[in-house]
Amino acid sequence: MVYEIAEREVGFLDKSEGYRPGRETNSYIRKECHVAMDGDDDSPMAVVSYFAHRENNPPLPNQEYKDMILRGARFWHLPEEYIINTLEAIEVSMG
Repeated sequence: MVYEIAEREVGFLDKSEGYRPGRETNSYIRKECHVAMDGDDDSPMAVVSYFAHRENNPPLPNQEYKDMILRGARFWHLPEEYIINTLEAIEVSMG
């Protein structure tokens, strides 16, 4: 399955990720990278993704955000071991 986003919609996506081109400091950077389509290294696909800047003491996500991450991981069939050992282990804020 391939998703394409119209150029005019990139600004909406940037905004939802807290990314503003030209701003000195963003929480995320938008970067082009290559991924293996369906796990096949012989058919790489150029994609744009957002990468978070590392923070020394990042705030914990809330439960709603963690649940969204888990739903997405299961929807995209990420390895169950990764979901259980890494994603389900994410601490959440209590307030």
